[in-house]
This record gives sequence, structure tokens and C-alpha cells, in this order.
Amino acid sequence: MSYIGELTCLSGDPASATVRLTEASTVFDIDAVQLRNRALRNPEFRADLQRSIALDSMQKISSSNYEKLQRPAAE
Repeated sequence: MSYIGELTCLSGDPASATVRLTEASTVFDIDAVQLRNRALRNPEFRADLQRSIALDSMQKISSSNYEKLQRPAAE
């Protein structure tokens, strides 16, 4: 599982990227305003969501760093 749009979802800032799927995927779409409102009403839900987003973000960064290290250096 990976989040898309997670960095601006809770802040309410405008989206900063476009996503294009390159393979078959299952997508769960939820309105950001509804999600943000639920998180505001339910502190436990917000904490769980923030923790999950943080873990996903760390995984994305680690994966990106690994991929960059695997590429041969430009000559």
C-alpha cells in the first residue's frame, strides 16, 4: 500500500503533483475534506493516520535513495 496526495491532505494545501499509474492498480479514493474533518473530530484516528503517512513517506524515501545508489555514476 502506498499513499498518494498524503502530504497535502491533512494540511489542506493544494496538490503539488500529478500521478500517472503505469500498471494495474487498486485505488481507494477519499475526499480530502472529509478525511481532514474526520481527523479533526477523532484525535486517535488522526494520530494513526499521521503515523501511517510517516511510515509510507520513509519507505518512499528509502526506496528512492536505494534506486539512486544502484544507478551507475555518470562519466
